[in-house]
Amino acid sequence: MGSGKIKGESRIMMIPVFQISVNKSQPRKVFSRDDIRYLARSIELNGILQPLTVRDISPFEYELISGERRLRAAVMAGFSFVPCIVVHCSERQSAVYGLIENLQREELSYFEQAEAINILINEFNFSTEKAARQLGKSEGSVINKLKLLRYTYEERKNITENNLSEHHALSLLRIQDVNIRKKITQNVINNNLNVIQTDELVEKIIDPDDSLKKNKHKIVIKDIRLFYNTINKAVSTMRQSGINATEEKTETDEFVEYRIRITK
Repeated sequence: MGSGKIKGESRIMMIPVFQISVNKSQPRKVFSRDDIRYLARSIELNGILQPLTVRDISPFEYELISGERRLRAAVMAGFSFVPCIVVHCSERQSAVYGLIENLQREELSYFEQAEAINILINEFNFSTEKAARQLGKSEGSVINKLKLLRYTYEERKNITENNLSEHHALSLLRIQDVNIRKKITQNVINNNLNVIQTDELVEKIIDPDDSLKKNKHKIVIKDIRLFYNTINKAVSTMRQSGINATEEKTETDEFVEYRIRITK
């Protein structure tokens, strides 16, 4: 599909809303009624500033490529006609164009983005590299998005409703057991954990032995610092008592060496 070709053949028309059908490949499945209501008020005051994009199926029938929020808001605002960019393209081109345009706008949730990318790959034979290039993203970010599809519907709903970030979701996904993951996700939500705290919690779950080793290592380091302070205080006390004492610390990857010199 060449997006330039589609745009080159486009024209703007005022089209009755009842002649426009929704694109079946639309990646956004959930629309906030409050958001639509706010947009409807804006459209009542200012009109539709950005036309919808549709393809012509027949002289009196059009399929929406992008702009479903605007269409819903226009209907709510009582508009009978909406401005549309009409393009001539196949059903396949329309679906691909709609998916890419929605993804480029970044108005979708990261789960909706993952679903849209999955459609591009599995239904339209895009490689992850091609999808990344079309969307202006790295291939790694596209692959990470696809990982999110391993979540169950129930998990996605819980994560979305509680506004966890994509970083939270990717971190929690490292827990393979679904039941454990659900419990830890709820823990993150209940305690309002940030991404770093979530990473640490997940690490304890997937590798408790390694986490314990790290904690022991931290305790050893803390004890050594106390030892350093003890030496420094001892040398300082000797100096205050009139003893000419100096200390020298040498540190390598293998050891820390302290030398204390006392003048006779």
